[in-house]
Amino acid sequence: MSNNGTPENLREMREEAQEVAREAYGKADGARKDAVKRLFEVADDLRSQARETGGEARDDMNTIARNLERTANDINSRALDRAEEAVEVAQENPYKLLAIIFAVGLVIGWWLNGNN
Repeated sequence: MSNNGTPENLREMREEAQEVAREAYGKADGARKDAVKRLFEVADDLRSQARETGGEARDDMNTIARNLERTANDINSRALDRAEEAVEVAQENPYKLLAIIFAVGLVIGWWLNGNN
């Protein structure tokens, strides 16, 4: 450890950044799940109404419901793909991630010292 505690500060900054990233991912994932759930609910409602309707309107409602379900499934599959990509990037470039966190920490430190 150096005299000013820089390695410890880097470790703390990395841990804080990981916690913020986990929280942001959790919130985004929750919003995604809510959106997917709502799309499936609307599709189910449309299908129920379509059963009570006849002719071309029923066909249109079923088509819309099918498209909503496809959209929900697409959102789920894209979320998994992007999560896997983010993990790969973080694993392939840990020093780049640490450098970015360090730079952000320097800016925040400079700004906080300027406000004292």
